[in-house]
Amino acid sequence: MELDLKFRMLNEEMALRLEEPFLMEEIKEAVWSCDESKAPGPDGFNLCSFRKSWEILKEDLFRLMHDIFFISGKLEKSINSSFITLIPKVENPNEILDFRPICLVSSLYKIVSKVLSRRIREVVGEVDFLELVLFQMGFDEKWRGWVMECISTMRAEVIINGSTTNEFSFRRGLRQGDSLSPLVTEVLHLALDKAVEIRLIEGFQNVISGLIFTHLQFADDTILFLRADEKEVSNVMYILRCEIRNVISDGSKL
Repeated sequence: MELDLKFRMLNEEMALRLEEPFLMEEIKEAVWSCDESKAPGPDGFNLCSFRKSWEILKEDLFRLMHDIFFISGKLEKSINSSFITLIPKVENPNEILDFRPICLVSSLYKIVSKVLSRRIREVVGEVDFLELVLFQMGFDEKWRGWVMECISTMRAEVIINGSTTNEFSFRRGLRQGDSLSPLVTEVLHLALDKAVEIRLIEGFQNVISGLIFTHLQFADDTILFLRADEKEVSNVMYILRCEIRNVISDGSKL
């Protein structure tokens, strides 16, 4: 699969900077940048525990980041396991749709992913999601391996009436609340820009001179601006279903 999109490219210096050995200071900054009051994952510890016990735990955290993750590029299974708790949306829930699933990620995984996401922000801002996209943007093999290890080894158990189900693997990429989740936004942004370029959608024009608005992206929401036209909505649905190639390569038939 190829994506004919205008990806911003890392230069060699930026790519190498991403893969420098982890420093104790950046690990500490990652711990302190997380919400310490969030519910703990399967490990039973939230980030408050790591802050309060920093002097005791910091060397173990450094060994995790350097000796295990930096050198091997692998995560222990327990680090990337999580609980999914079901929060009722109504007073007397009877169906699965009556619950809001919340993924409780382990604190160790939060630290690993936060360190990686903070490094990405330093060189390129918010960028893309799959190994193909990372490759096309110039990320080197080691970095792509780290990101794909975080994504591909995710597992979870659902908490029902205080007990957990059997563990299962994720098949749809990043979890809710994952520090790496901003990686997915750039491809959607570029695909919508490409759709405007080849006149599959129009967006809002002349709101600001010289600019066309098709969407606004926030931390966990996206607003689309479309013409009230069945064909235009259909084209956007192709993009949202990740059928980007159909829109770009065969747009004349859509």
